Amino acid sequence: RQGVITILKQLMHDAPQLFERIEAIRPVRHELTALLHDYHTIVTGSGEGIIYEYPQPAFIPRAGFFAGYNIDFIKAGSSSGLDGFKMYPAIYPLAGISVRASLPRISRAMWVSLDLSAGKRYVYGYYKGANFQPPSAEIYHELHQHSYLLTGNLLAGYSFGRRNLKPFVSGGICMRSLLKDDSRMETDISYEGVVISDTDDFISEEKNSMGLALATGLTYNLSRDFSITAAINYSELIIPVVYGSYRSAGLKIGVNF
Repeated sequence: RQGVITILKQLMHDAPQLFERIEAIRPVRHELTALLHDYHTIVTGSGEGIIYEYPQPAFIPRAGFFAGYNIDFIKAGSSSGLDGFKMYPAIYPLAGISVRASLPRISRAMWVSLDLSAGKRYVYGYYKGANFQPPSAEIYHELHQHSYLLTGNLLAGYSFGRRNLKPFVSGGICMRSLLKDDSRMETDISYEGVVISDTDDFISEEKNSMGLALATGLTYNLSRDFSITAAINYSELIIPVVYGSYRSAGLKIGVNF
């Protein structure tokens, strides 16, 4: 490979702007053809004179893994039995795998990715009410919801630039699936100086939710086969099933190879 790089630099010495790209190139037909195409354009000023060009592959797949943190902003809905509850933001870690495929036949800058991750989320909710019928009483509810989640994002993205550091934007659909729920509802009733406390299991009707996702970030190519990605993502669950509204934002860092 190093010999190929040396020869390419000698042959394309009149296009020094391609040297950084030559350093990272893989000696495969579609990449060499794309390099020669751009060299021809730089030297001649146009794509005229190209009689035949080896077709790019339809997909160039890459795999990787990532980890990060999500924060969920949840608003209780009447269908959940939590109407009137104040729901606090839930911050939790996630880890998962990513499969990305570039689409060189459309554009070398375009790609699609499927990200799957899992995490444990803790949601806290609080409700204070009163019963004004004799005997008057104050009622307090506390929700402690511990859930194991499976999250997935199917995104289409576009990367900018051809250097090692490339910003990107992406968008697509997302899903959230509740794998296991271990939650409880704590109730305190206070009247005439007496407090009665009770704890019950809380069974959430939340199973699967779907929505739209956006992300932006940076990819840095450490080598021709290894890169690091950092991204900020936002999801709006438009089919939250249980909650009145369900928004999510997060930060993740991953590697691709």
